Amino acid sequence: MKLRRILGALAAAAAVTSVAPASAASIVPLSYSFNQATDCGTWCYSDPSFTKLTDGVRGRAGWAVNAGTEWAGWTDRSISLFFNFAPGQTIDTVLFGSTQDNLSDVVLPSLEVYSSVDGLIYSLAGSLSVPPSAANNKNAFDNSAPAGVLTVGGLNITAPRVMIQVTANGPWTFTDEISFTGTAASTSGVPEPGTWAMMLIGMACVGAMLRRRPAAAVPTAA
Repeated sequence: MKLRRILGALAAAAAVTSVAPASAASIVPLSYSFNQATDCGTWCYSDPSFTKLTDGVRGRAGWAVNAGTEWAGWTDRSISLFFNFAPGQTIDTVLFGSTQDNLSDVVLPSLEVYSSVDGLIYSLAGSLSVPPSAANNKNAFDNSAPAGVLTVGGLNITAPRVMIQVTANGPWTFTDEISFTGTAASTSGVPEPGTWAMMLIGMACVGAMLRRRPAAAVPTAA
């Protein structure tokens, strides 16, 4: 009976796996979309293949440096962007690349972030109000550094669909890159050190008990 209990404990210990603590990570959407109506000024600022905003390539501080090719832009209207994610992830932060040259042209927008389970009903998860200010101005041909980032944090989104409502604060709204960070617990199939120790002790006990068992009597002929 004691041997059976030890073997049962060993089996239970072998089934224990370690759960890694949650850590911040980049959460990459499976796809995204938005109203693809083309807005053109000096150049056209569209994203026909829906890859520009998640390709990891930032525009310069001045939107005109690379002829607007890294920017998606909209004039005189707000826009909704829809993102689809794999299930089982938690989105904590949205990083929205944007820029501004002056209050009568390209202006930083305000943001609202929504989540949805089914893509039909969306719930507000977080927002960022950006009052128009000339302090945010960059020269349109400023090649010194990538454009700025608007951050919406504390979201805790576990649903697989996210909508970003971009509210225009001026004639033009630009974005070059939208990224997401979050946390996810990963399970490893390798037992923790304490579990290994328990298993080794148990196996040693089993070995000792087997050695101490009396040898079975060999029947002799009458």
